[in-house]
Amino acid sequence: MKCTRVVIINDFSLARGGATALALLSAKLFRARDVPVTLFCGDDARHTAIADPGVEIVSVGGKPLLEQGKLQAMSSGLYNTRAKSALEQLIRDKDTTGTIYHVHAWSLILSPSIFSALKPVAPRVVIHSHDQFLACPNGVFYDFQKRISCNRSPLGASCLATQCDKRSFLHKGWRVLRQTGLRSILTDKHDWGAVVAIHPKMQERLSTFGYGSMTLKTIRNPVHPFTTQRVKAEENSAFYFVGRMEPDKGIIELAHSARAAEVPLVTVGEGPLSQMLQTEFPEVRQEGWCDAPRLAVLLQEARAVVMPSLYAEPFGMVAIEAQQSGLPVILPHTAFLAEEITSRGLGLACDVLDPDDFTRTLTKMKNMPAEDLRRISETAYANETPFAMTPQDWGDSLLSMYDSLIYKAA
Repeated sequence: MKCTRVVIINDFSLARGGATALALLSAKLFRARDVPVTLFCGDDARHTAIADPGVEIVSVGGKPLLEQGKLQAMSSGLYNTRAKSALEQLIRDKDTTGTIYHVHAWSLILSPSIFSALKPVAPRVVIHSHDQFLACPNGVFYDFQKRISCNRSPLGASCLATQCDKRSFLHKGWRVLRQTGLRSILTDKHDWGAVVAIHPKMQERLSTFGYGSMTLKTIRNPVHPFTTQRVKAEENSAFYFVGRMEPDKGIIELAHSARAAEVPLVTVGEGPLSQMLQTEFPEVRQEGWCDAPRLAVLLQEARAVVMPSLYAEPFGMVAIEAQQSGLPVILPHTAFLAEEITSRGLGLACDVLDPDDFTRTLTKMKNMPAEDLRRISETAYANETPFAMTPQDWGDSLLSMYDSLIYKAA
């Protein structure tokens, strides 16, 4: 049996981050293969760019938790009854034996309630783990208070007793309540179809939450290079940061070390730290948000792209987009891609929380002979051992998995 419809379930109908961008990309890829799509979204869908008659949009009409009042956000974030009812109605009205339900982002509007609605069709449900909220209460296996990676068992005694949240112990308690509810729903007895990790190292962490006997699969994300022409990194001096300007992305640590190493730093992105960076690090050139064509032009002057996230990035799309463009990458030892990048000589890894180590690494890249840097750039651009999939291959992999789940459920 073949997949005859895909219901894409996502907080947003307009790309605000990587997960939504991939959810919307999948809709485009499925339509190119003449597969009907329903987008079930948590927002009001007023600004969605989807204009395909083969895509039905079902909107819950909600707002992100950060745009709600505190009490309302606490309640709907734990269990959004409106989202649950809307999804139950969709399933009653439109479900067929050839329909797949693919959950992407759910933590900012939809909440764990959607999994209650999906129980009757669990064998045909795919849950995409773009982050690690399926296992870890704070989503990243990172202790924000001690600024160290966390290896505690999710919801174990040590986890419950530790204030690891970036906000407060009260907020950690709320996250624990949500995670407890999630665990009560996502159990093996409901025979869920598949949990998709975006990197092989994610499977071990997901299994700590009890997903081991479920169908854990790894499907790496699709990636477009920043530019189709090799960036001549060996001729350049600027170090680039591309991403959200937020504390956990390591932008402040990068700014300090860039100043110490005396390397020019350029940032592309927006966020709450933009103003602070402008005040305290006026030498950093901020380009703000840029569309893809503008970014491709800017990166022609880049020597390297730095991805200094404080927590262990499970994929790091920016690093791969840079690598495929011929740019060396500097990233933390903790990033899941670090071993792959460094073992193939495509970049450097360091401890971004150690200012001396971070500064030494930037200095090493700054002083690297042009011939060595050109060799890294050309090897990266050749992309002979891809760390990611092409969009077409990604779409084919998803549809192949869908067909297998439908056959198994029949």
